[in-house]
Amino acid sequence: MKRRASELFETITLPNGKKKCDYTQCRQNTPEWLKLRSDFALTASEVAQAIGVHKSATALTLYHLKSQQMVPTVSNYVQQMLDHGKTCEPIALKEFSEKTGIKASPTGIWPFNDKLMIGASPDSIGVDDNGEKFVVEVKCPYMPNFNFEEEAKCMNPAYYVQMQTQMACVNVKYGYYVIWTVEKMMINKVYFNQIAWDYILKEAEKFTRQVRERRPPVRNRSKAKKIDQIKIFQSLPPRMQQVYFAHF
Repeated sequence: MKRRASELFETITLPNGKKKCDYTQCRQNTPEWLKLRSDFALTASEVAQAIGVHKSATALTLYHLKSQQMVPTVSNYVQQMLDHGKTCEPIALKEFSEKTGIKASPTGIWPFNDKLMIGASPDSIGVDDNGEKFVVEVKCPYMPNFNFEEEAKCMNPAYYVQMQTQMACVNVKYGYYVIWTVEKMMINKVYFNQIAWDYILKEAEKFTRQVRERRPPVRNRSKAKKIDQIKIFQSLPPRMQQVYFAHF
C-alpha cells in the first residue's frame, strides 16, 4: 500500500531508541502519553492547522509554537471544552459499542513511519468481523444546541484531515466518526482517501521543513497547488465538495 513503505512491527526500534509499542501501548491523557506525544513533529490533531485548512487556527500560529518550542496556552473556555471531551468520550465510546455492537479498545500513539514526523492517537481501535482493523474518533461538542444536521451534510474539514491522518498511521481502510451529546449521537463511516492523504502528507512535510529551516509559512495560491486540491475535491462525495472548496 502507498501509505507506508513497510509495516512497522510493534517491536521495531525507532531512531530515538524507543520501540513502536512504547507509543501504541501508552494510555492516552497520561503524563507519559503527553511526553511521548512531544516526540513527533506533528500530531494528527495538528495536521489540519499545519496545512492551512483549519477554520480558525492558522499555520503561522502553529509555526511560531513549533519553532519556538512553546507550550500553547488556552483560555478558560477552551480548557472547559477539553475537560468536557475527556469526561464524555468514555461515555460516548460505551454508547457507540452498545448501539452498533462494534467493540473497540483504547489505544496509544501510532507513528506514521520511523521518522517520527507524524503521530496519531485515535480514541479507540477495533477489528471487524472480516479481520479488518478500524479507528474510532469521538467528538463531544461543548456548545449547546450543536447543529447535527449541518455536520451530517459535510464533515468538518479539520476532522476529515485528522481522521485521514489517523487511518494512514494505523494503516486501516476506514474509521468511525462519532459525535455525541447527552441528547443525541451521530455515527458516520469515513473511508481512507489515498488522493487526499497524498496531498495532506506532502503539505505536512513542507510545514515541518519550514519549522526546521525557520521559514514562516505563507498562503500558497500556486497553480500546482490548486491542481492538487482539485484532485482531492473530485475524489470526495459531491455533497462535501462545495464546503471543502471554502477551506482548502
